[in-house]
Amino acid sequence: MASLKDFRIPIKGLPEGFSQFDFQLDSSFFGLLPEGRDPHGNFHVDLEVFKKPSIIQMDFKLLGWVQRACDTCLEDIKIDCGGDYVLFGKYESDKLDEDVVTLDAEQAYLDLSHHLYEYAWLSLPITNKIDCEAMEDPPCNPDMINRLNQDNSPNEESVSPWDALKGIEIKKES
Repeated sequence: MASLKDFRIPIKGLPEGFSQFDFQLDSSFFGLLPEGRDPHGNFHVDLEVFKKPSIIQMDFKLLGWVQRACDTCLEDIKIDCGGDYVLFGKYESDKLDEDVVTLDAEQAYLDLSHHLYEYAWLSLPITNKIDCEAMEDPPCNPDMINRLNQDNSPNEESVSPWDALKGIEIKKES
């Protein structure tokens, strides 16, 4: 079973220069955090750390997928997602910035779990769609697609709810 200790990097023994770390984010990771919202997916995180005496630069590359209901046909689909993010760790930083964490000189580890959680959620697409037309066996609901493609233009005989307001006269007070 995973624990939050698995999502931290050593700072004290980290040599200057480049180091690499890998993390896997899945349901077991998202269940560990108090926020606890699971995006129903799986992410692989490649982390490159560049350490200098006064600063640590962390480059995150997230690649993965999420399972979502399609915005068009409401079927469950697998959507690829990912993103690149940068986080800096500075010793004795007085500047407050969301991309900078202040490090204590005595700190042995840096817990990245909340940053990984946020980056995973930021990687999700705004719309939940895939290119079904390019797929050989699309997961789309054919009944829903047929309904969406039907001509739903109103008949000329249909009555508009605004027709009742056409006869109203507005008197202006002078």
